[in-house]
Amino acid sequence: MMWSRARQAWFGSLACALLSACSTGSSTPAWCRSDDAGARVVVLPRKDAASLTLRELWSVGGAEGPHVFGLPIGPVVSAGGRVAVPDLQMHTVIVLDVDGTWVGPVVRQGQGPGEVEWPAAAQWADDDHLLIFDLARGSVLRTRVGGGEAPSRWTVAPKVIAAVSAAGQLPGVHLAGNGALILELLGTPVTGDPTHSRAAVVRLSPDGGVDTLEDQVTHVVGDGPYTHLVVPGSPRPVVAAATTGSIALAGSVAQYRIAVLNRSGDDSVLLCRPVPGLPYTDRERGEGFSGRREQILGRTLARLTLPAEPAAVGGIFFGAGGRLWVGRARPDPGTMRAEGGAWDIIAADGTLVGTVDAPARVVLFGEGGGHVYGLARGEHDEMSVVAYALTDVDASATSPPPGGGG
Repeated sequence: MMWSRARQAWFGSLACALLSACSTGSSTPAWCRSDDAGARVVVLPRKDAASLTLRELWSVGGAEGPHVFGLPIGPVVSAGGRVAVPDLQMHTVIVLDVDGTWVGPVVRQGQGPGEVEWPAAAQWADDDHLLIFDLARGSVLRTRVGGGEAPSRWTVAPKVIAAVSAAGQLPGVHLAGNGALILELLGTPVTGDPTHSRAAVVRLSPDGGVDTLEDQVTHVVGDGPYTHLVVPGSPRPVVAAATTGSIALAGSVAQYRIAVLNRSGDDSVLLCRPVPGLPYTDRERGEGFSGRREQILGRTLARLTLPAEPAAVGGIFFGAGGRLWVGRARPDPGTMRAEGGAWDIIAADGTLVGTVDAPARVVLFGEGGGHVYGLARGEHDEMSVVAYALTDVDASATSPPPGGGG
């Protein structure tokens, strides 16, 4: 698995039955058409949406204070605003209440019935029940926060091992609220070309089903110490999973194109916006690196030929009330999630509600309980969970569509 800067971390379904914005036909860009005849297509406007702001409410963690995080990855938010933070260094999952109260670790390290070794992903089944994927044991644990009932567990180890062995790399793991495990896989060279690797997204269902949601070719460096590093700006899978079991997928093409799949894995809606990807950053071009190891990365990037059309989607997560959040900024080379940058907010009815800029050094990851949440990286890479209020958006204006919500 890959993590960047050692402390940086990374997160319903939109229905189209009520969408007046759904469209098909000649006005739909060729890259926005779906192979699924039953998919609904929503073409979002090119013009800028309303500019929104985030106001900080509280922060937990950091270098000082009674509570600290070790190596937090993939925080997730319940509909009611509870936050669960898998922490690989602490070998546990830490829960915060919507008001920032530190509920604390909800599982212990170990191999007992309710224990975990390497919590690589988590998801809320509801506001009280948490699902945790233990990479070391190859199983998904379901536990009730606060206790009161026996935990349960199901094993996915053989299928995980088979999938990763076939691909070679496991850059990302996600859990959906129905217990499905979603693996981002980066594969072996295609037709012997070390600069072209197969990238796939595979879903392992609790009932034992295995299906491939995405299978594409992406560009990688192909040699040296960064052989498997995806070339900046190249399309690659971008994944989000919801508490409902729905999944959002972007990155099959460079354009702003997101498939939101229902629990069965069919295209329930295809969201497209005809805007270009953001210009390349200095770091994507290999500039601004310091330190011996970073300079090696910088020299590697500087010799690459970057795609003429950079990827337009850098991150996605499911929000409250059926909203989908779409990050425009791409992650720094070698990282998994972009800090700062602009995020589009798409309502359950397909409306582009607005755009908000995330604070610098903050990775937004979820929305619930009236708050937006981010993982903030401090000066010395110490991590904090921060809650924000989103202004100028009426949260009651949208309602969760079938299969939606975060």
